[in-house]
Amino acid sequence: MKYLSIISIALSLILGVFCYQLWQQSTDLATQVQSLHEQNEQLSAELKASRDEMGFIRKKLVEFERTSLKGIADKANDAFLDGWESLIGIVGKEIDQARKNIEQQRQHSPQSNKRSDGSGNGGGTKPSDGFTENPKET
Repeated sequence: MKYLSIISIALSLILGVFCYQLWQQSTDLATQVQSLHEQNEQLSAELKASRDEMGFIRKKLVEFERTSLKGIADKANDAFLDGWESLIGIVGKEIDQARKNIEQQRQHSPQSNKRSDGSGNGGGTKPSDGFTENPKET
């Protein structure tokens, strides 16, 4: 029985030491978690400030590009190209319209190129007979 009480006391001491170590580790972990949580909040605040600063810098960069010589040249180039594209489009439409008009004229007067006397010279001119209208004696 004596051995049984010594064993139970030893087991109790070992169990007590083990519980103490577990408690100490859990408090250490809780402290580390709290520290990590504070670092996370600090880094989140720094990240937000950095994003705000990046937004401000982007706005300034866009403003700078708009007012810089390159930005002005780019705008002028874009305007020129837009104008050129419009001009090409208008010319293309005018060419298409002219083609349609020519086709309509051809369809409305297919006989206009033939003479009324049937010679096919067209337009009421005389057929060429080798003589000029005002012959000059040489």
